[in-house]
Amino acid sequence: YNALIGVLTFSGKMNTARNIFNQMQIEKHSYDALTFTNMILGYCRTLQWQDAIDIYSMLEHFMEEYEAKEPENVNHRSVKRQSTKDVENLKEFKYKVNNEGRNWGKPRLMRMQRIGWPVYNEILRGCEKTGNWELAIKLIKTMKKKMINVDV
Repeated sequence: YNALIGVLTFSGKMNTARNIFNQMQIEKHSYDALTFTNMILGYCRTLQWQDAIDIYSMLEHFMEEYEAKEPENVNHRSVKRQSTKDVENLKEFKYKVNNEGRNWGKPRLMRMQRIGWPVYNEILRGCEKTGNWELAIKLIKTMKKKMINVDV
């Protein structure tokens, strides 16, 4: 789905891309950073700022749910070097998250951590265009926390 959404958003066919995005939700496929990045940047390219902000809000909600369910003290990048207990906790977490059946898809570990600076900067530009200063301030704080430079 990500490849298809990427091609559609790059070519400006946002209605079709949104239909595919929604179809993923219906079929319980996982959204990940690439899915959200493609949708947000596609809306920004076509100057549909409010739609980009809406997708970003969905991403924020998704991340809050994801982070709330993630087990503590499990380093996803070095699973091979972890104790058996940590690996079992990670497997159990993956199973629980993937079998919960949320209506907006199931998160993938690690892939949701890779939202890049272009998304933040484009959403910030969208905040400027729509006058959403509250979200802009929140976004700048998030960018500062993640050490992402504001480039708008």
